[in-house]
Amino acid sequence: RIVELPWNVHAYNSGLAETVFAIALVLSGQTAAKVIVFAVSLLSATAVGLIAGRVAGSAAGIRAAVLFLTVPLIGWESSTADVELFLCLFLCNAVLALLDWGGKIRAVALAGLLIGAALATKILALMAVPMIGLWMLWTIRRDATPPRTAATRILCFCALAILFAAPWYGVRYHFTGNPVFPYYTHLFPTHRPVLEWENHVVDGFRLPPTPLNVLRLPWLVTFDTARFSESGLM
Repeated sequence: RIVELPWNVHAYNSGLAETVFAIALVLSGQTAAKVIVFAVSLLSATAVGLIAGRVAGSAAGIRAAVLFLTVPLIGWESSTADVELFLCLFLCNAVLALLDWGGKIRAVALAGLLIGAALATKILALMAVPMIGLWMLWTIRRDATPPRTAATRILCFCALAILFAAPWYGVRYHFTGNPVFPYYTHLFPTHRPVLEWENHVVDGFRLPPTPLNVLRLPWLVTFDTARFSESGLM
């Protein structure tokens, strides 16, 4: 049963990865949840390597996978029960499926399901949708795909993505009246106000937009995480 935790704004996130963590916690505690994230990091690196390999050859794929794993933020994410690597895994595999676009409706269907899984993990996945849409349109034009076939592929992709992601946003709507709470409350009136300490957390993300801070940001995100989470307020 899904229950509301109104004192924690993060409980309103999309929820797919959190459901995986909940099952792991019940079965074997927090270590199991962290092991799952570590495994997801390795799968994500594999997906990155496969994409690079498809585009630039197997040697480039190996280098891309290794470079991915050496990014400090990826190292940190792979050791904690967070959701970003799930997002990376779903999006990268959606790209892999679309690289196999040529006349295969199953590739389009798989990509739609993976985009739905990404949206069910975090609303940030919406940033990838326009890029994937442009890729699909370019592929249709390149291959001179008949209009009826192109429409079938696009509808299949969109329908599966929406069907997979919608239940998680429905839960958020049920609790708050806003399917993307705590965002866009001016567009979706909600009876659940954002708590004052949560506003303070958002304030912690802001840095003066200087060139030095732009260079410092990767270091701060990796090693000064209290600035970017609620831990400094607890």
